[in-house]
Amino acid sequence: MKKALLLAGTALLALTGCVSHHTDRGAQAMATPVSEGGPAYHTNWDVARTRTSANASAGVILGIFTTGEGLYAKTPTLFPGFLPLGTAIEDAKAAATYKACNAAKADALLGAIYDYQVRDYFFVKWIDCSVRGYPAVMTSVEITKDKPVLIGKDQQLVRIGIDESL
Repeated sequence: MKKALLLAGTALLALTGCVSHHTDRGAQAMATPVSEGGPAYHTNWDVARTRTSANASAGVILGIFTTGEGLYAKTPTLFPGFLPLGTAIEDAKAAATYKACNAAKADALLGAIYDYQVRDYFFVKWIDCSVRGYPAVMTSVEITKDKPVLIGKDQQLVRIGIDESL
C-alpha cells in the first residue's frame, strides 16, 4: 500500500505544473549601429502600415537541455547564458521574430510586442511565444560626416570628424 501511495504521489507531482502568462513590449528602436573603428553610418527604413504576427515555441528539459524551432533572428554571443529558462524564452522570442520578418519579407519589426506563456512541469518547461509588430525594410545606408563620441562623467555626446582624434 505504501509503495502504491508513493508511486501515485510521484506521478501526481510529475504531471502537475503551473502556467504563467507574460507580455513584453520590446522597445527596440531603430538605432544606428555603432561601428568600432570604421566610419559611422545611418540607416533608412521603409515601415509598413499594417502589423504582422507569428508564433514560436521552445522548451527546457531537466533544467539543462533547451529545444526550440531552430530559426532565430538574434545576435550571436560568445556566452549564450547559464540559465536555460532565460535562454529558452529568448530563443522563442527570436524564432517568432524570425517567422514574422520572413512572412512579411522584412528586415526588422518596429514596436514589437511579445506575449508568451510558460508552462512549468516538474521535469519540463515549455514556452509558447507570439509576436506582433510593424515590418520594416532597410532601404539605404548613409555614411555620416562625423561620428558620435561619448566623453566625460556627465556622458555628454560630442561629435568629431572622421579624420579627427581626441
